[in-house]
Amino acid sequence: MNHRDVTFTETARRQVLRERTWWSENREYKEVFAEELAAAIRLISLLPGAGSPYDGIPGLKRVYLERLAAHV
Repeated sequence: MNHRDVTFTETARRQVLRERTWWSENREYKEVFAEELAAAIRLISLLPGAGSPYDGIPGLKRVYLERLAAHV
């Protein structure tokens, strides 16, 4: 399988930074955020069609990060 580059929009980048900050200030297991985000990026890089459709934007999908209770 080929790995593809995964990029974030500026808005998504800001959201990730905000969530990372919150997680590091409010959670005991701070490494979970980075681990889950890295796993999602790996999944998307290998299987770009992975995820569930995102309502309102045709063709856009999101991946649920169970341990974070959030979507990417």
